[in-house]
Amino acid sequence: MVKQEKPTVAPRSRPPAPAKPEPLKTPVDAYVLLMPKGTDFRIHKTDCKSYKAQKAQSSYKGLQDYKLEGIVNQLEVIRDVWDDQIREQWEEEHADPEDPEKEIPDYGTAPWSWLNANGYVHSVEFHTCLNGLPQQAKGAAKTANTRKLAKTELATLVAEAAGQMLEDLLGANLADPDDPYARAAEMITSGFKGDDEIRQCVAQWLHGLPCDRDRWVAAGMAIPDRSDWAGFAARRAAASDGQSPEEATDELEEDTAPAMDGDEDVELPTE
Repeated sequence: MVKQEKPTVAPRSRPPAPAKPEPLKTPVDAYVLLMPKGTDFRIHKTDCKSYKAQKAQSSYKGLQDYKLEGIVNQLEVIRDVWDDQIREQWEEEHADPEDPEKEIPDYGTAPWSWLNANGYVHSVEFHTCLNGLPQQAKGAAKTANTRKLAKTELATLVAEAAGQMLEDLLGANLADPDDPYARAAEMITSGFKGDDEIRQCVAQWLHGLPCDRDRWVAAGMAIPDRSDWAGFAARRAAASDGQSPEEATDELEEDTAPAMDGDEDVELPTE
């Protein structure tokens, strides 16, 4: 009987760990896509060769590019694309029904861990063209907060300008040919049921501005009838009208109750 010897098996070494991507030179400009399936948002560099093909498969097909300029880390992008939703959830979690006047921490300080725990991190996918973009660069919190403060101030100035425009329009002297708003005021007021409806219309158009909401109201702007303004409206009512926090909370729950079938107001996130 011939004894067969088994071939020698050479031991295999452990495969090397995948190399970490080289740090990406920042700042960079990027495009945002809203995808109909899977991850909500997909982020590309503006010079990415895959961008056009993927845009054609996205919910932004045929629309103007949603561009982010000068990004330095992933945290900044996530805060930008989910700005309204982060603000609404952050303010709801940090509001104190027992103390409506208590100052709420700025939602721009929401840390990575909070964003991750609430699903915002995993809802944003960074294309391979952005490999090496850090989650949070050194000093990122300060940079992101500076940018947010700048955007808030700019948005607030827009709201205040709109409030001043409404004052000039609704106070126009129709009999004065030199009043720059006379002609427009006559046409516009004839198409609405009153000044309040005009103010509310403008507020609905501009509701997404990331502005200082107290300055919004001080400028004469109406409070938008939107879910992301419901908490602010309830707290303001409780503080200024002598309403109890419990009553304000009850009204808020009624206002934000789920819509009945066929009555939903669905919007795509916008820039």
